[in-house]
This record gives sequence, structure tokens and C-alpha cells, in this order.
Amino acid sequence: LADEFPMLKIQGIVADFIYQLNLIPKTEKILFCFFGSTIGNLNTTGIKEFMKLLGEEMQEGDSFLLGIDMIKDSAVLEKA
Repeated sequence: LADEFPMLKIQGIVADFIYQLNLIPKTEKILFCFFGSTIGNLNTTGIKEFMKLLGEEMQEGDSFLLGIDMIKDSAVLEKA
């Protein structure tokens, strides 16, 4: 991604995505990307807590991109 779009500043952060959002530097506008189906592994309470904490960390001008997945047959997942 960085090679294809050199104008983007991309920084990965290894952390607990729910409780360590405060580790994200707040120096510029941020696009928070949450890819994959991880959110589907959370229960309703966990999803609400994550969204609440994310909302508290986001600043004016920031964006949020959520990637979601469809429910798939286990044979399709095992093949992947």
C-alpha cells in the first residue's frame, strides 16, 4: 500500500485494538482502518465498548473505515 501511494503516511500499531487506542499519535488527520471480520468476534457489548472508545479517541477531521465480511460456510473458510 505504501509503495502504491507514497503520499500516504502509514503507521501500523500493535496493541489491543479495544483498550489501547490511546497509543495512536494525534498529530494529523487519521483514517482509522479496521479490516477483516474481527468485529464479528465481539459480542454486542464489546462492539459498543469499542465504538464508544474509538469515538472518544477520534478528533474532528478523522475518518473510520470498517471492513466487514459475510457469513461464510466453514468449507469456504477452511479452503482459504
